[in-house]
Parts: sequence; C-alpha cells; structure tokens
Amino acid sequence: MCIPSKNNMKQNKKRAPESMYNEFRNYFPFSTIDMIVIFEGKFLLSKRLNQPYKNMWHLPGGIIRKGEKMIDAVKRIGVEELRVIPKIEKFFGTYESILSKFRHDISHCFIVSVNTKKMHLEKNPNLKFFSRLPKNTVPFQYTIIKDWMKESKQR
Repeated sequence: MCIPSKNNMKQNKKRAPESMYNEFRNYFPFSTIDMIVIFEGKFLLSKRLNQPYKNMWHLPGGIIRKGEKMIDAVKRIGVEELRVIPKIEKFFGTYESILSKFRHDISHCFIVSVNTKKMHLEKNPNLKFFSRLPKNTVPFQYTIIKDWMKESKQR
C-alpha cells in the first residue's frame, strides 16, 4: 500500500532545458519510473515518439525530478503520459539500462492500475494493451515485462 506524499505533485514541475539534459546524460545516470499498467491480464505499452528507440513499444514512464518522491513521480507521469492518475498496486523492482552512447537509467518499476475509460485509447494509437510482447519492444523493458509475466503465472 502506498501513502500519498504531502507534496501532492506540486513541487518542481519544471523541466531542465534540452542543452542541460544533454550535458547531464554524458556524466550521470537518470533515476526513472516505469509503470506496468495491467488491465484484464494485459499490459499497456506506448509507442516511443523520440530517440532512443523511436517507434518502439515501451512501458509508460519518465524521469524523476529533483525533490520529487517516487510515488509523486508515478502520479505526474501517469497524468502526462496517460491522462489519468494511476493507483499504485505494488513496487515491482529496480532495473538498470546502460546505453553507452545515449543514457544510463536506473528504473524504479511499479505495477499500477488505471481507469481505462478515462484514457480514451480509441483516440490514441500510440497506447495499446498487449497479451504478448511485440518484437519491437525496448530491450531492457522487454526484461521487465518478461519478469512480470513469469511472476503473474506463478500466482
């Protein structure tokens, strides 16, 4: 169970300028959130619109901002990417991805549920529920989803 933070998603909504982001990624890892959105035994993926992995399927997620608690980042990213506030069901684990030329991510994964009716999936071709992993899934997230599939079969 997750207790909402008193910060309530209001703190530090400012994004770093692109030039600062590009400089930072050359020296430091990013602490990120990835959400495994489950509905009727299927998982949600979104199509990446930018590099790296442009046009590949990936878990909804994003970078945790300075001063932002992870649970607040999950809510903010849910609103930004899915247009709904997700309900955190469970912390799933931490995964790491090192793209030597692009970025190093330390991802905190959460299993979440959402009100799918509010997402308006019919209006967004870049969001889709899957029961099987598409071949063009971001590689390190492929591992996350495989781990979830293995765990859900054991229940």
